[in-house]
Amino acid sequence: MKKNYRRFLKRQQYQKQVNFLRKELWSKKCTSFEDYATKLSNMVSEKGTFINCNETLDLLSLMLQKKGIDFKRIYMYTTVSLGEKTAKAEHVFCVLGMDKKAKVSDTSTWGASAVIFDPWAKMAVSLKEGLKRYEELFFLDFSKHNVVFKECQRCYPH
Repeated sequence: MKKNYRRFLKRQQYQKQVNFLRKELWSKKCTSFEDYATKLSNMVSEKGTFINCNETLDLLSLMLQKKGIDFKRIYMYTTVSLGEKTAKAEHVFCVLGMDKKAKVSDTSTWGASAVIFDPWAKMAVSLKEGLKRYEELFFLDFSKHNVVFKECQRCYPH
């Protein structure tokens, strides 16, 4: 638990840097999603800045769209207790190979070929393996926590 709490605190520090990056980036006029992704990529390269799951997913989305690859952007959230503290766990990631008739809110319908592709968490793995890793990464137990999955749009400012 001590190691997990240290990881949680480190993420909180990173979040301050991410918020600064977003504020600076969003103050620039972006004419398109490609323009936004280019400016984001340049800022990361120039400043060596840490970016969060939203930004990594935006960059991945642009790459997948350019290659004509079908994917879904997924928003996952729940509330997690860490001792006396409570935190909202939120994350966005990409799923490739999701069944066309899948109900996004129910991972059991995503299909056997569904793959979680998440550059922020450094993984491209089967659905089962990805959910297992998310349990470890976000201190979740899918059998006990009410985890919600929704399809999400781009995170960049319009």
